[in-house]
Amino acid sequence: MAVDILLIETFAYCPHLETSGEIAIELKKTNDLEVGIAFIDVDNPDDYIPKPKLFIPRSRQNRVRALFRVLNRYGIENCWIEIPDEVSTKLIFENIQNQIDNCNDIQSIKEIRIDDFKIGMGVASSYVSYMKDPEPYINKNLIERYFKSAIATYLTAERLIKCFNPLKVITYNGRYACSKPIIDVCKKYSIPLLYHERGATKERYYLSDKSPHDFKAIRASIKEMWELSQDQNKEEIAESYFLRKIKGEGIGWVSFTEKQIKGMVPEKSKKYRWTYYSSSDDEYIYVEDSIEHPIFKSQIESIHWLINYAAQLDDVELVIRVHPHKEQKSQKLRDSWNNLNGKNVLVVPSYSPVDSYALAKNSDLIIVYGSTMGVEAAYLGKPVITIGDATYKGLDCTYEPSSLQELRDYLSLKKLEPKETKNSLPFGYYYMLYGNLFSYYKPYNLFQGKFVDENLSYENQIFSRLYEMKLKLTRLFQFIKRS
Repeated sequence: MAVDILLIETFAYCPHLETSGEIAIELKKTNDLEVGIAFIDVDNPDDYIPKPKLFIPRSRQNRVRALFRVLNRYGIENCWIEIPDEVSTKLIFENIQNQIDNCNDIQSIKEIRIDDFKIGMGVASSYVSYMKDPEPYINKNLIERYFKSAIATYLTAERLIKCFNPLKVITYNGRYACSKPIIDVCKKYSIPLLYHERGATKERYYLSDKSPHDFKAIRASIKEMWELSQDQNKEEIAESYFLRKIKGEGIGWVSFTEKQIKGMVPEKSKKYRWTYYSSSDDEYIYVEDSIEHPIFKSQIESIHWLINYAAQLDDVELVIRVHPHKEQKSQKLRDSWNNLNGKNVLVVPSYSPVDSYALAKNSDLIIVYGSTMGVEAAYLGKPVITIGDATYKGLDCTYEPSSLQELRDYLSLKKLEPKETKNSLPFGYYYMLYGNLFSYYKPYNLFQGKFVDENLSYENQIFSRLYEMKLKLTRLFQFIKRS
């Protein structure tokens, strides 16, 4: 059997499973293509399963079957749940067992290969996210679990591609231990690939042949969308992004500033205030060719250099605003940032209620490694230096030194002239609109929604129906009681 388009999935959580269903229906409807969708039921540590309700058992297969029932109604019959071959997985795992046993840091995990298959890259990326630390301690049991799952995903995806000979493959994200192997199989057999991910808002999804982690591709898309847009309201739409973020709204993701106290800013102690905004960039550390480091090897190296530089200046205070998202990271990582110190240095820790935007307005210079606060501060009319990589580089909204000497030259001026505010607008426009609007999936929020007329449930279909009936009866009872 052959299919034109094959969706291969290893994640069942919302909205990613629903997105695959959306794509399948759209392709079937608009192009009348032979579409197949295969869910590899691999032990995926990154695929979150909510806790059971009322002791009713939950499984990913229940949720996937619910999706397949809906797809069948739209004429998509090629739907499979694939169970990996444990024997083949074990044989290959045993070949790299010694390498895994000798891993003592994340770098050694990253370097493990099986022939040309860079299996360690996806494992490292997943492990960093799971442990919430870019340099985590090594939990051998969890590492082994990830490697077995990555091998199982690779072998199953390879079997699927050989069996169905698709013209194109579509899968989610591409960086995790149980998704990167699908990318590697497609490269091995020269199968064109599309990635899907969340879009600009909960109502949109991303679908492209470019990885969602490819900064160069994103930068090109930002410029192209702005230049080609004929929308007379595009500046207003772009500005709405910044205005909503400043108000504390999350756009496309949760807000990290909603708990901050509006207008709260530490008192200025020097003539010039430079504020460094850290970024939460762990997910990009072990993604190939995702970001560039023009001056420093890492963000933490850059902040230590800035601390030493500021110590030599009598009229400058360096404020380090630690990203609020660090509160969700490991204790070790939080401490490494919150406990930074030095002469002329003030650290605003991740848990502080200090208003990040008011702090930017109160600063003479903003410095970022790649934080979106860089482009947001530029919109506020502040001079910004970007010393790492960012998707807004190239818009001429921030200063972008490419060498340490160029950075020194900028800093020696103490206070720079801000770039034109309008240069930030293409970024805001893109991050309000990129991606396709859902037609069949209706989100309630970032993590819940209905696909066509179904809530794809982790419970068995019978239990799911009973639970929905219970909810309807509860709502009816509450309505009668209010009446």
